Amino acid sequence: PSTAVVCGLLVGAVAFVFGAIGIGRSFGYDEGITYLFFVNGGSVRNALTTQVVFNNHQMFSAIQALAWRVGFVGETAQRLVPLAAGAATVGLNAASPTRRVGAVAGVTAGLELAFTPIFFGQGRLLRGYALATLAVLVAGLALQRSWSDERRRWLVVQGVAMVVAVTTHSYSAVTILMFA
Repeated sequence: PSTAVVCGLLVGAVAFVFGAIGIGRSFGYDEGITYLFFVNGGSVRNALTTQVVFNNHQMFSAIQALAWRVGFVGETAQRLVPLAAGAATVGLNAASPTRRVGAVAGVTAGLELAFTPIFFGQGRLLRGYALATLAVLVAGLALQRSWSDERRRWLVVQGVAMVVAVTTHSYSAVTILMFA
């Protein structure tokens, strides 16, 4: 594998290990609402259609409802998907600059994102922030790749990532508008 892939995997693994510390704690208020109304019971339909106050992370809730159905029921298990999405975001954020500039820049970029207090805290919650960030990053990288590679698959990847981002958290639309 290339240096960028190795760098991304290693920095993503570091983010996952550090993020996993303390994920077995009880749900906070927002996490409890997400679990109670959108995830508990494993109904993808309810996760996509139920509105309690304002459910702005439908795709994430649907994924978590599927995880609930296959046995990921408790606090720790429910936090594994957001933690994995956060670690993947950190890994991609490390791999991309490594590919273009070098390993020092990639590791620095990945670790800086991994240990940014807001990302570190929010990426470990039973909320859609880590998945939305991952989808926006994938959309941006696919858009950039489409400039030099004329194959349509990069635009398809970008389109799918944009849909996942916006349906995961509506605030992703602001970032995606910047791409346009």
